[in-house]
Amino acid sequence: MRSLRVVIFAIGGLLWLAVNGAWAAEYTFSYQKIIDLEQPVVLHLSLVRGSVYISGSEDDRLIIEAVKSIRATDENEVEGDIRIKSSSATITIQQIRGAIDLVTLSGEVKIQTELDSPRDYFVETNSGSITFIIPEASSGVLNIETQSGDVQAEMPVAVKSVSRNRLVGEFGRGGPTIRLSSSSGDVTVALY
Repeated sequence: MRSLRVVIFAIGGLLWLAVNGAWAAEYTFSYQKIIDLEQPVVLHLSLVRGSVYISGSEDDRLIIEAVKSIRATDENEVEGDIRIKSSSATITIQQIRGAIDLVTLSGEVKIQTELDSPRDYFVETNSGSITFIIPEASSGVLNIETQSGDVQAEMPVAVKSVSRNRLVGEFGRGGPTIRLSSSSGDVTVALY
Protein backbone atom coordinates (compact mmCIF):
# COMPACT_ATOMS: atom_id res chain seq x y z
CA MET A 1 0.00 0.00 0.00
CA ARG A 2 1.21 3.50 -0.84
CA SER A 3 -0.02 6.86 0.34
CA LEU A 4 0.75 10.41 -0.51
CA ARG A 5 0.81 12.98 2.28
CA VAL A 6 -0.01 16.54 1.30
CA VAL A 7 0.49 19.22 3.91
CA ILE A 8 -0.72 22.69 2.98
CA PHE A 9 0.35 25.66 5.07
CA ALA A 10 -1.66 28.68 3.98
CA ILE A 11 -0.76 31.66 6.10
CA GLY A 12 -2.69 34.58 4.70
CA GLY A 13 -1.75 38.19 4.97
CA LEU A 14 -2.48 39.70 8.33
CA LEU A 15 -5.78 41.48 8.49
CA TRP A 16 -5.84 44.87 10.14
CA LEU A 17 -8.62 44.46 12.68
CA ALA A 18 -8.89 46.66 15.72
CA VAL A 19 -11.46 46.50 18.49
CA ASN A 20 -11.31 49.14 21.18
CA GLY A 21 -7.80 49.93 20.00
CA ALA A 22 -6.54 46.35 20.47
CA TRP A 23 -5.03 44.06 17.83
CA ALA A 24 -7.03 41.06 16.76
CA ALA A 25 -6.01 37.61 17.96
CA GLU A 26 -4.52 34.96 15.68
CA TYR A 27 -6.57 31.83 15.08
CA THR A 28 -5.31 28.62 13.49
CA PHE A 29 -7.62 26.16 11.77
CA SER A 30 -6.49 22.62 10.90
CA TYR A 31 -8.06 20.29 8.37
CA GLN A 32 -7.33 16.67 7.51
CA LYS A 33 -8.90 14.37 4.95
CA ILE A 34 -7.85 10.78 4.20
CA ILE A 35 -8.88 9.24 0.87
CA ASP A 36 -8.43 5.52 0.13
CA LEU A 37 -7.06 5.06 -3.39
CA GLU A 38 -7.99 2.14 -5.61
CA GLN A 39 -5.88 3.30 -8.54
CA PRO A 40 -3.25 5.94 -9.29
CA VAL A 41 -4.52 9.52 -9.24
CA VAL A 42 -3.39 12.86 -10.63
CA LEU A 43 -3.32 15.55 -7.98
CA HIS A 44 -3.84 19.21 -8.89
CA LEU A 45 -3.12 21.76 -6.17
CA SER A 46 -3.74 25.47 -6.29
CA LEU A 47 -2.75 27.99 -3.64
CA VAL A 48 -3.01 31.74 -3.55
CA ARG A 49 -0.29 31.97 -0.92
CA GLY A 50 1.57 29.44 1.22
CA SER A 51 3.62 26.28 0.85
CA VAL A 52 2.90 22.68 -0.11
CA TYR A 53 4.91 19.68 1.14
CA ILE A 54 4.43 16.27 -0.51
CA SER A 55 5.94 13.02 0.77
CA GLY A 56 5.41 9.37 -0.11
CA SER A 57 4.19 6.55 2.12
CA GLU A 58 3.72 2.77 2.01
CA ASP A 59 -0.09 2.42 1.81
CA ASP A 60 -2.81 3.27 -0.74
CA ARG A 61 -4.12 6.45 0.84
CA LEU A 62 -4.03 10.14 0.07
CA ILE A 63 -3.70 12.21 3.25
CA ILE A 64 -4.43 15.91 2.94
CA GLU A 65 -3.58 18.17 5.86
CA ALA A 66 -4.11 21.92 5.77
CA VAL A 67 -3.38 24.63 8.32
CA LYS A 68 -4.71 28.16 7.96
CA SER A 69 -3.88 31.08 10.24
CA ILE A 70 -5.93 34.27 10.32
CA ARG A 71 -6.22 37.37 12.46
CA ALA A 72 -9.73 38.23 13.66
CA THR A 73 -11.49 39.63 16.69
CA ASP A 74 -13.31 36.32 17.08
CA GLU A 75 -12.81 32.89 15.47
CA ASN A 76 -16.32 33.14 14.00
CA GLU A 77 -15.49 36.45 12.33
CA VAL A 78 -13.94 35.17 9.13
CA GLU A 79 -14.46 37.56 6.26
CA GLY A 80 -13.75 37.43 2.58
CA ASP A 81 -14.90 36.12 -0.75
CA ILE A 82 -15.47 32.37 -0.99
CA ARG A 83 -14.74 30.43 -4.17
CA ILE A 84 -15.42 26.68 -4.34
CA LYS A 85 -15.37 24.19 -7.21
CA SER A 86 -16.32 20.62 -6.34
CA SER A 87 -17.32 17.46 -8.18
CA SER A 88 -19.40 15.96 -5.38
CA ALA A 89 -19.96 17.35 -1.90
CA THR A 90 -22.52 18.57 0.58
CA ILE A 91 -21.49 22.18 1.14
CA THR A 92 -22.51 24.32 4.13
CA ILE A 93 -21.27 27.91 4.46
CA GLN A 94 -21.90 30.47 7.19
CA GLN A 95 -20.44 33.79 6.06
CA ILE A 96 -20.30 37.28 7.53
CA ARG A 97 -18.91 39.38 4.68
CA GLY A 98 -17.83 38.70 1.09
CA ALA A 99 -19.12 37.31 -2.19
CA ILE A 100 -19.59 33.64 -3.09
CA ASP A 101 -18.71 31.81 -6.32
CA LEU A 102 -19.60 28.13 -5.93
CA VAL A 103 -19.95 25.37 -8.54
CA THR A 104 -20.50 21.69 -7.72
CA LEU A 105 -21.59 18.81 -9.96
CA SER A 106 -23.59 17.08 -7.24
CA GLY A 107 -24.47 17.76 -3.67
CA GLU A 108 -26.74 19.89 -1.58
CA VAL A 109 -25.68 23.46 -0.86
CA LYS A 110 -26.72 25.48 2.20
CA ILE A 111 -25.43 29.03 2.60
CA GLN A 112 -26.18 31.58 5.31
CA THR A 113 -24.73 35.00 4.55
CA GLU A 114 -25.12 38.58 5.69
CA LEU A 115 -25.27 39.50 1.98
CA ASP A 116 -22.61 42.13 2.65
CA SER A 117 -20.57 42.49 -0.55
CA PRO A 118 -20.40 44.88 -3.48
CA ARG A 119 -19.79 41.79 -5.67
CA ASP A 120 -22.39 39.27 -6.83
CA TYR A 121 -23.20 35.79 -5.48
CA PHE A 122 -23.16 32.76 -7.82
CA VAL A 123 -24.14 29.22 -6.77
CA GLU A 124 -24.63 26.31 -9.20
CA THR A 125 -25.16 22.59 -8.72
CA ASN A 126 -26.12 20.07 -11.40
CA SER A 127 -27.71 17.64 -8.96
CA GLY A 128 -28.83 18.85 -5.55
CA SER A 129 -30.88 21.49 -3.79
CA ILE A 130 -29.73 25.00 -2.89
CA THR A 131 -30.82 26.86 0.25
CA PHE A 132 -29.59 30.46 0.42
CA ILE A 133 -30.38 32.14 3.77
CA ILE A 134 -30.16 35.93 4.18
CA PRO A 135 -31.14 38.54 6.81
CA GLU A 136 -34.72 39.80 6.79
CA ALA A 137 -33.68 43.39 6.00
CA SER A 138 -31.56 42.45 2.94
CA SER A 139 -31.67 43.92 -0.55
CA GLY A 140 -30.63 42.44 -3.85
CA VAL A 141 -31.53 41.09 -7.27
CA LEU A 142 -32.61 37.44 -7.62
CA ASN A 143 -31.98 35.24 -10.65
CA ILE A 144 -33.02 31.72 -9.62
CA GLU A 145 -33.59 28.70 -11.85
CA THR A 146 -33.92 24.92 -11.77
CA GLN A 147 -34.64 22.44 -14.54
CA SER A 148 -36.47 19.84 -12.42
CA GLY A 149 -37.26 21.30 -9.04
CA ASP A 150 -39.16 24.11 -7.38
CA VAL A 151 -38.18 27.75 -6.85
CA GLN A 152 -39.15 29.50 -3.62
CA ALA A 153 -38.38 32.95 -2.17
CA GLU A 154 -39.55 33.70 1.39
CA MET A 155 -39.54 37.49 0.97
CA PRO A 156 -41.54 40.00 -1.05
CA VAL A 157 -40.04 40.18 -4.56
CA ALA A 158 -40.74 42.74 -7.30
CA VAL A 159 -41.02 40.11 -10.04
CA LYS A 160 -39.61 40.77 -13.50
CA SER A 161 -40.30 37.23 -14.76
CA VAL A 162 -41.51 34.03 -13.12
CA SER A 163 -42.34 30.44 -14.02
CA ARG A 164 -42.42 27.15 -12.13
CA ASN A 165 -38.65 26.77 -12.66
CA ARG A 166 -37.40 30.36 -12.78
CA LEU A 167 -37.68 33.60 -10.80
CA VAL A 168 -36.10 36.95 -11.67
CA GLY A 169 -36.80 39.99 -9.52
CA GLU A 170 -35.66 42.44 -6.88
CA PHE A 171 -36.16 42.63 -3.13
CA GLY A 172 -35.38 45.64 -0.96
CA ARG A 173 -33.46 48.52 -2.55
CA GLY A 174 -30.22 47.90 -4.44
CA GLY A 175 -27.77 45.23 -3.36
CA PRO A 176 -25.86 42.47 -5.15
CA THR A 177 -27.18 40.01 -7.71
CA ILE A 178 -27.80 36.48 -6.43
CA ARG A 179 -27.65 33.82 -9.17
CA LEU A 180 -28.75 30.38 -7.98
CA SER A 181 -29.02 27.46 -10.41
CA SER A 182 -29.72 23.73 -10.03
CA SER A 183 -30.33 21.31 -12.89
CA SER A 184 -32.19 18.87 -10.65
CA GLY A 185 -33.10 20.16 -7.22
CA ASP A 186 -35.14 22.76 -5.38
CA VAL A 187 -33.80 26.31 -4.98
CA THR A 188 -34.92 28.29 -1.91
CA VAL A 189 -34.06 31.77 -0.67
CA ALA A 190 -34.95 31.89 3.03
CA LEU A 191 -34.78 34.57 5.72
CA TYR A 192 -33.31 34.51 9.22
